[in-house]
Amino acid sequence: ESDIERELEGQLFDAIQRLLLTGADMEDVAGDRFLGWANTALLQALLMFNEKQRWEAIVTGQVDIKINGTTKPITYLSPDGARFDAGGAWSNDSYDPMLDIAAGVQQLEDQGYALAGMYGSRRIQTLLARNAKMAQRAGRVVLAGGDLSIQSRVNVTREEINAQLGAEGWTDLTLYDRRYMTETGSERFLRDDVL
Repeated sequence: ESDIERELEGQLFDAIQRLLLTGADMEDVAGDRFLGWANTALLQALLMFNEKQRWEAIVTGQVDIKINGTTKPITYLSPDGARFDAGGAWSNDSYDPMLDIAAGVQQLEDQGYALAGMYGSRRIQTLLARNAKMAQRAGRVVLAGGDLSIQSRVNVTREEINAQLGAEGWTDLTLYDRRYMTETGSERFLRDDVL
């Protein structure tokens, strides 16, 4: 006995679909209904489960699986320093989030990885957009009494954030706010405090 997501493979689903698509008129209606149900109840559930586990493995290095009603953690090996925390609060106007991003990218490159993408939530984008250091980087400064100071509190746009990332040779920030349904509501695939 194991979870359904581990029993029905994509090849089996494709075979069932091919079999049902070869029927007569009345059978076609039943086949269409079955395929609709199978797509929703089986295939989409499997894809969502796979996506959930993928992000767990990337972010935490651990995936919990259920076998015969028992949850077992599967820990993926990851080099020391593969995961790191921000050096400060991105909501603090005196802190520069780009320093954390640069340190993270450098850490990955030092381990032999190339940056292929940056994924974060709308919350991460908002923290970057509202940060005074990001506004300074975007050129939102005025000369006041000989000192540079922040102009009015106009948020940096997504395009300006991506331009700053691009100026460093990095990829754009890809917003990822997808959720999956649970029995009590919904959860994020990718936590909203992670970049």
